[in-house]
Parts: sequence; C-alpha cells; structure tokens
Amino acid sequence: MSDDAIYFPNILQLAISLKYGDSEYFNKIDTYGFGNTPEHDNDYSLIGSEQALEFVNEIRNSDYFENKNFISHLKFNPLIKLLDINEDVYGLIKKPSISIKSIPEGSQIPSNGRYMEFETSPIFMSQIAFSMDRIIDRQSAIGREAKLYASLAKKYGELAGGRPQIVNMGSIKQYNATLSAYHARASYIAGIERFIDKSLIEQSEEAYKNSRYKLSWHLKSQEIVNSVNNDDNNKLFSNVTEKYNELLGGGVYFLKKEQYLNGSLFAFSLDGEIENTISTSTKEDSSNYFGVKNSDEKIIDSYYQSIFDVNFLKSNGVYGINGRDACNLKALSKSVSSSFRVKNNKVPQILVNTIEELNEVINSVTKQFPNKDVYFRGQGKHHKLDRPASVNKFLYGEAKVNELSLPTSASRNKFDFDSFNSAFQMHIQGMMYSKIEKSKFSSLHDNWRYWSHYPQCTDKLIFEASEKWFKLFYSYEWDLMVMALAQHYGISTHGLDITSDLNVALWFATNKWYEYKVGEKKFCWYKGLERPVQKDINDYPVIYIVATDRNLKRDLDQVEYAGLKALRPERQGAFLHFGGWGLHSNVCAEDIVTAIHLSEKVSLPTLPEAEWLFPSPEEDQFYNDLLELKNDAIKAGFLSGFEDIAEYRKEPKV
Repeated sequence: MSDDAIYFPNILQLAISLKYGDSEYFNKIDTYGFGNTPEHDNDYSLIGSEQALEFVNEIRNSDYFENKNFISHLKFNPLIKLLDINEDVYGLIKKPSISIKSIPEGSQIPSNGRYMEFETSPIFMSQIAFSMDRIIDRQSAIGREAKLYASLAKKYGELAGGRPQIVNMGSIKQYNATLSAYHARASYIAGIERFIDKSLIEQSEEAYKNSRYKLSWHLKSQEIVNSVNNDDNNKLFSNVTEKYNELLGGGVYFLKKEQYLNGSLFAFSLDGEIENTISTSTKEDSSNYFGVKNSDEKIIDSYYQSIFDVNFLKSNGVYGINGRDACNLKALSKSVSSSFRVKNNKVPQILVNTIEELNEVINSVTKQFPNKDVYFRGQGKHHKLDRPASVNKFLYGEAKVNELSLPTSASRNKFDFDSFNSAFQMHIQGMMYSKIEKSKFSSLHDNWRYWSHYPQCTDKLIFEASEKWFKLFYSYEWDLMVMALAQHYGISTHGLDITSDLNVALWFATNKWYEYKVGEKKFCWYKGLERPVQKDINDYPVIYIVATDRNLKRDLDQVEYAGLKALRPERQGAFLHFGGWGLHSNVCAEDIVTAIHLSEKVSLPTLPEAEWLFPSPEEDQFYNDLLELKNDAIKAGFLSGFEDIAEYRKEPKV
C-alpha cells in the first residue's frame, strides 16, 4: 500500500505540536468544523470529496507515527532539525480514532463554506486538513467554471443548432497526472460530457454510475504506464492483431474498454485526447490496419497520449503523411535544410553559419507567435525516437522518420518522481522556516492546542512564511515550484529545462556535462564541445525554439515569493517546460516550432562562464541547503532522487 499521503502535513503545525505537545494533547479527541471554500452567493458544489476522503483513509490505514520511513524523514527535515525535537515524542502518539460527516459530493456547499465535520485529534488534523481542503477546493473551483461553460454551451446549442465541441487539453496543460484527472473529473461532474460520440457518452455515464474501480487520491506516472503495458493488456492485444509486438516496440499500447470508461482518476487522466483522435476515418474499409470490426478497445501512443479506435484506422500515416508546418521560414535569406516530425507537426531545421543568421531566424519565428511565450533549449545534438519501421509507417506513412525525442528525465530514466516528490516537498516546506531564529517558535497563541487553519506561533515572520506556503499550496503552484527546483538542481522530474536567455541556450548547446572523482567523492562539471564538420545536420549543436501558451505558468517567481534564495535558476534565466509524464512522455516536443543548428563556422559571442551559471554552495544558499539535505537523506538510507543532486565543482588542474 502507498504511504505518500502521510508526507503532506502542514509541517509548521506538525513541528509545533511535536515540540510542545504531550501525550494528553496528542491523543485528545475534539470536534472540528471543516471547509475553507470562501463565502459565496452563487451555486458552488462540492467536488473532490471522494479523493479527499481516500487521502484520509490512506493515512488512517498506514502505520502513522510507527512508519519508520516517515519518522526517518521527519528527523532530518530542516524545520524539525532547527527545533531539535526529542525523538522520544514519536512514541507518545497513538493512531487516533476519526469520525467524518460530509455533505454528499455534487451537492451545494453552504454559504459559510463548511462541508465536513471531524472528530479526531489536533495533530491528525495537521496531517490531513490542508491537503484535503485543497483537493476539494481545486475540483470545486474547476467544477464551478465548467458549470458556467456548460450553461453557455447549452444556450449556444439552442441558438445555433448545435453545441460547440468542448476539448479538454488538461492532460497537457497540468503539472502532473493527478491535476489532469481532477480537471477532467470536475468538468464531467459539472455537466461537460467526456466525449463527442453519443455512444461513448451513454457508455461513460453508465460506467461512471455502475463500474467498480480502484479509489485513489492521486496518480503516479510510472503506475499509469504499467497499467497499460502489462501481460494482461498485451495478451488481449495479441488477440486483436498479429502486429501487436511491432506496436509495443514503438510505444503503442492496448487500452481496454473498462480502463477508459469508468470513474477512476486513471480514466479521467485520458480524457484530454480521446475525443480528438478516436477515429481518423469515418468508416471501416479494406485498408483497416488491424482488420477488425466492432471492437470497443483502443490503442494509445504513449509518447503523445493519442488514443485511436482500432475499427477505423487506415494502414498508413495516422498523424498525416506530410505533416502540418509548425513554422514558416520561407521569407528567410537562408533556406531550410530539412525537417523532423512531432506527431501532426513538421518542424523545420535550419543550419546557420553566423550569429546574425541565428538572430534572423529567431526574429522571424518570434513574429509568427505573437500570442505565445517563446523560449530556448540548447542541446549538443538532435536526438531521434527509435521506432520500428512498421510503426513509423503506421504513424507517419514512411518507414524512416526523423521524429524528435524530447522526453523528460523521469520518463527517460523510469524514475518514480511522484513518490520521491511526496517526501521532497515536505522538506522544501521545512526550508521555508529554517532560517528563522529558533527562539521565535516558542511564542505561541493561548489557544494553540486547539487546531485551526492558522499557525500556532505569534511571530510575524513565521506567520508570513506560513501564509506564503498556504497560498502556493492551495493554488498548486507549490507543486510546480517544487518540481522546478528539483529539475534545476539535477533530480529527474516531469519537466525540462528551458530558458529565456539565448546566450544560456548557446552555452548549453556547446558545452558537455561530465563527472570526475576526487578520492571516492563524485563531482561534475562542463567542458566545451569540439565542433567538427558534420555530415548529418542532426549531429550539429542545436537551439530549439519553444512556443508555449501564455496561460501556462512556467516561470519560477514562486521561488522568490517563498523566500528561498535559489541563485542557479535565476542566473540561467530558467523556466520549466512540464507535461512529459505517463502516457505522453514526449509531449514537450509538441511545442518545438523550429530547430536551429550551429555549424562549425559559427563564431560564438561571449557566453557566461560555468562558474557563473552554476554558483557554488557559498553563493547559492538554496544549493547549500539542498546539499545538506542530500547528505542527511543518504545517511538515513534514502538514496533515490537525493543522490542525483549533483555537486558542481571545477575540476582542479593536475
């Protein structure tokens, strides 16, 4: 059983409870009215209580304060360390009884915002309250907006003779699988159909009401992949077509009807694409790739979460044989050299010989995307997806295809970032308080023993830090910030590094990371790439131009807001390109609109030094604190993720 939920307490409330509580306090049962949804006049329905209560059940069914991993993490949490909490206190805490009353999901939240009542201990409330509330607050807010949209769509249909097609692209626009599923689930409960096809609408409604499925409060990327790439699914796949081995080798998996037609979070995480790509032909014909009829099953391309109906697929080029131009570079003085494919897009590649030519291309591309944010990513070379020839022909109509490979590091390394992140975010919480003077935590409100949403301490700095965490946590910008910090300091995540600074992108395109040892200790650094003449344009250093929707937050201003002094992302002009989780591991590639390759003739401008881009722990306070956290974690036996926090140091000359 997963124990991720236990790592999502309000660490300040938990730490104060542990520091100043006693056996009577830990195990006292009180009644708490619950709900943080602001007072409102309009219809505001409760959505998300199923996941919130499952979150509570996960903690209730765990070992609680006998969980050795949780206690070990608490011991080296920066705030727990600062307060020097006695280890004996953990043995005084018993798993409390808990009684919950809740209004039914889907019913209107009372105007005072209260929708639940608890009977439990105050320390248990510090473990569950904020995470429960944000799960419900998030889905209820989405549901409210979706309900307004559904009402407008109905009116539109009455006036114009048909409702607009509602496309949920939440699977790409959200930071992780859980938020994608929340988005789709809340929209559905609010009245927006999951599908366009009438038959699927009827089937999904029946399945949502009657199907049995695994309850969960969050999703993990690797579990999503394993749910479709397993012996059971693949055996059924082999019954549909003899070509299933070829497709599996190209990242195309089988999707059972009961997997996408139910009320589970997994099924809702698939909703973003299914209505758009469920058929690429309107009728069955002799060129059907599978040679089947009347099948309810689908197949899914795990690089882009594209879902196809096996009944209607023609044998060649389901993404289009020619592709759609991602960008038009015909007006340039220099001609396009070649192109590569990313799903339906055809992305131009151009080889430049001077910085002036580079800037000309960038200016031309930027003008074509006035309503998008433009970033850069520098790499030493272009990497291709290595799919079997038969799969390339099926997807693109040709056996040989230059298809960009741009997976996130977590997808590439099969790293379970979601499990790691549960504990990691708790430590980042602790860092927000770790620079406050220890004595300030001893000044407590008179009623601190009675749980509330407010911090128990009277100090202004503690209150401000708590309020900042609260706002970030509830908006889910907390998740984005934590993932961005992990990514920019070497941990594999569901994001990719991109930058607003062209010179930084040029530096990364022309420098290579390497490791070295001093004694038994590993360090890493960068050295300049040799830049010989290449026969293949793909082997030249490349600057990818990334054009993203402006409504997707990718900046890291939350870091400064949280009071974390992280210098590296600031100097690198760093942004986070996120979304490469689960069954769309290559989705970040879809925002690439042009690739500019640097020939050996390009004379580089003065670029930043490695020492400036990767400031030392003495300069970068967050990096210093992160290395301390890494050492504590490794001493406690937690290597996964923490050991990836690289120690940058210029290699000494021998």
